[in-house]
Amino acid sequence: MRSRSALVLPLLALTVALVAPAQASADSFPSDAGNFVSDNIQYFVAGLVAAILLLLLVVSITQRRAKEKAAKTGSRSLTSPSWPPFPCCVAG
Repeated sequence: MRSRSALVLPLLALTVALVAPAQASADSFPSDAGNFVSDNIQYFVAGLVAAILLLLLVVSITQRRAKEKAAKTGSRSLTSPSWPPFPCCVAG
């Protein structure tokens, strides 16, 4: 009995959802979302620009700290490779 009721309730809910008439005068969700975006486009663009600038700031601070740490420890620079050159490529 329990398995029948577990199957009947979702089917009943689906039937009611399909049979119930939709409001004809209501705008569709994509239309509402499109209107919201076009009404507030300046905020979306400003947020995107702010996010890019914040990302650039974080990257530049991270690179600066890495260079300072490398200079402080006296290790090789960040641009030079950490592996030795191949013997075939060394002049001498």
